[in-house]
This record gives sequence, C-alpha cells and structure tokens, in this order.
Amino acid sequence: SNNIIIGDVTGNIYSYDLGQKSLQSLGNVHDSRISFLKAITLLNTSLIISASFDHTWKLTPIDITNNQLGQPITFQAHSGWITSAVYHEPTNQLVTAGNDKNLFYWQINLEEIVKNFNKI
Repeated sequence: SNNIIIGDVTGNIYSYDLGQKSLQSLGNVHDSRISFLKAITLLNTSLIISASFDHTWKLTPIDITNNQLGQPITFQAHSGWITSAVYHEPTNQLVTAGNDKNLFYWQINLEEIVKNFNKI
C-alpha cells in the first residue's frame, strides 16, 4: 500500500496517499491527542493500534480498500495520559507508558479478536 496512517491532536485518524498526495479523514477514534499509532495485518484483517492522551488505547479494524474504520475495542488502565507505547508484532505484546508513572504490559490475543471482528 502507498498509504501512511496519521493521527492528530484531536483524536482523528487520516490516511495519506503518497502517490496521489492526498489526505483523507478516516474518522475520530480518540477524545484527545494520539500518542501512538501502528497499522498491522493479521489473518487478512487490517488493524490500527492507537494510544491517546484520553487514557485509552484502542484496536480498530480498517477496511484499506474503502478507507473506512470499523468499531474500535477500547482498553483502559492508566489514570492519566498514555504518553507512549511499544508494540512487538511477533509476540502481539504492547507496553503502554503514562504520565501516571505506570507501565502496563498487554498480551493481546489478536487472533481471537480478529475472528470476532470477522463475524460482524
């Protein structure tokens, strides 16, 4: 794909087409600044992992062909902004760090989540 996924300070996610040099809004996923964004593909399903200053991180399916977001699944453990995150794709592990001075380790069962997304 020749697209880059971008998050902004208001919680919106965009797709930027490098070939066409055009920006398309995919929608609002968070209530505040997006601090982490990663697009992945699992079991032929494209997903966006995002974290935000709204104290949450989300897993959102995306239809790449039509540039449309599905319904996100929201995860919350921090009592403050999520300031950064690291995702390790081979093991489906995510670590989030927040200004609440906590690190949270998430073992994500993406295969089960994707199977549930595909039932919808």
